[in-house]
Amino acid sequence: MASLQRNTIFYGLQTFAERILSFFVLPLLTKTLPTEFYGIWTQIIITAGLFAGLFGFHTGVVRFLAGHKDPREMNGFFHKILGVVLSIAALFCLATVIFAAPFSRAMLGNEASAHLLPVFGVFVAMEILFELVTAHLRANEHIGPLSVYQFIKSAGRVGLLALGILVIKVDLGTVLLWLIFLQLALLAWMYGKHILRDGGFHFHSPSIPWREFLSFSLPLIPYGLLMWGNNFSDRYVILHVLNMKEVSIYAVSYSIAGTVSVLYAVLGFTIYPNLARLWNQGRSDEVARKLSKATEYYLFFSLPLVALLTLLHQPLVRLLAKSEFVSQIWVMFWLSSGIVAFGVYQLNYYITLLAKKNLLNILILVVSSLINVGVNLAVVPRVGIVGAAFTTFLSNGVLAGATIWLARRTVAYRFEWKPVPRMLAGTLALSAFLLILSRWVSVEGVIRIALASGVSLCLYAVVDFASKDSYLLHLRKAL
Repeated sequence: MASLQRNTIFYGLQTFAERILSFFVLPLLTKTLPTEFYGIWTQIIITAGLFAGLFGFHTGVVRFLAGHKDPREMNGFFHKILGVVLSIAALFCLATVIFAAPFSRAMLGNEASAHLLPVFGVFVAMEILFELVTAHLRANEHIGPLSVYQFIKSAGRVGLLALGILVIKVDLGTVLLWLIFLQLALLAWMYGKHILRDGGFHFHSPSIPWREFLSFSLPLIPYGLLMWGNNFSDRYVILHVLNMKEVSIYAVSYSIAGTVSVLYAVLGFTIYPNLARLWNQGRSDEVARKLSKATEYYLFFSLPLVALLTLLHQPLVRLLAKSEFVSQIWVMFWLSSGIVAFGVYQLNYYITLLAKKNLLNILILVVSSLINVGVNLAVVPRVGIVGAAFTTFLSNGVLAGATIWLARRTVAYRFEWKPVPRMLAGTLALSAFLLILSRWVSVEGVIRIALASGVSLCLYAVVDFASKDSYLLHLRKAL
């Protein structure tokens, strides 16, 4: 348990630092370039994420290699998967060359950017390979080194964007090429240091069932497509119903709301290999206990963050982008609340994944994705991006509720509701303070936003410290 807490805290610090770095991308792209450019950049990133998630097989690698003792067998199995992934990546790169124009029309709303698609294909291939190598390190619980590599990747991305756009003033295709070379160098280092050095270059893995791996991993491909549709189809609806400028405005709010996703990303990234190891050892009761505790901590930190981002939404957008990117406060509220709901889903999904409830998971996602696309098509033409934000909350709420039901039928999992009133009381205290403050003082600029955030979070902490079961005191002991 102590090792899991250390990994979570270490990876959390890295992810927090990475999130701070990502905020530099916002002013970099929104304050120096036309409004539509940020929409183009986010479309490239989220579409790359789609294909990396579909073909990386990283979830299966963690599931089957976690807790395995023989590094030679682990590497033999890994290299079999690597051969498959490289073949898929090569085919994808070829497809982006042959079908550049329709790809560009679907992804960016025009054919003028078709010249970017071959470079985009290679960029996706690098993302796929990075996910796969990352999965190997996660399975071995090398969270410390992996955190460093993730940070280098993020810092390098921001640095190269700044160099290309502000200093040398090159086009987006050239910047993407720079990012490809950076990631290729990082991959070569990770592969040599943590895979070849530990287990060598082998293809023999008799004790790891290849067929079972495929039966586990292949259903995750339609699952990944549905997941992406549930999370990001709204961007495509906004693009084709409204325009790229509205995509950019929505993407800025989503990027700020995405701060909440750091919490479940950290918990999920570190806890899944741990849960997989316990599950492989037949310790389902321990799996249920850790899931319940992880969900408690997730809600404890996410609820005040939703209030903070919602009430400081407009000054945050004006700080990080131009005023034309400011949207209604309800956009931020529904987006951040929807991301919280998705995090609850993600934590519970690990249980259903380990129990191989793949068909039921896909059915739940089909329903959620249909709700997402259907409601978006109905409301976006009428109320714009506010409707898309509400639909995010609605579909993720359905997703979380159905998956909790399935998880509770799988293991003896019971969520502890007793601390929830304390969390809500602290969130209300934080919100009241910010509302009163905003009536008397202009909360604009870095210093005022930081002071307002700090004081309001201290109020939330005071409410927590008033309980003998304080979450913050427990974390302090873990450190």
